[in-house]
Amino acid sequence: AAAVAAGDGADQQPVTLEIGARGMLDRLESRPAARRAPGDGEIEIQVAVAGLNFRDVLNALGMYEGEPGPLGSECTGTVVRVGPGVTHVQAGDAVLGMAPASFSTYVTAPAGAFVRKPADLRFEDAATIPVAFLTAEYALNHLARLQRGERVLIHAAAGGVGLAAVQIA
Repeated sequence: AAAVAAGDGADQQPVTLEIGARGMLDRLESRPAARRAPGDGEIEIQVAVAGLNFRDVLNALGMYEGEPGPLGSECTGTVVRVGPGVTHVQAGDAVLGMAPASFSTYVTAPAGAFVRKPADLRFEDAATIPVAFLTAEYALNHLARLQRGERVLIHAAAGGVGLAAVQIA
């Protein structure tokens, strides 16, 4: 994943990045977006940085098999509003996590998909963590149930998920 800064958006109309025409990267368009108040178990985040993944590139080029959804799936930012039932983060907290359409000024997402960002981790670095590490964590610890002393072959450990898998293993 690569980090893409979203800007502070403080005095601007909220926007989201959308595909104007698939097949050409220069046809991405910033379009006005409506903010949505968080519901039960949700938070609204002012996006600082969104992670750019290969899926986003394939989506923009029209080369993704199936329905790719909106651009962006991981981001970092600051919680601006908290819905009922959310207790692990509050307004003003810097967070990282996963949200659809994260190439936006603001995103509203399930609070459980976000955690507080460590203070010593830059927003740009934190935006590259969620998809890669959650994929590797799920594969190695949940599906494979990897145990201490076992060996695992990590094919192509040069990309984001592969590097995360090496760290987890």
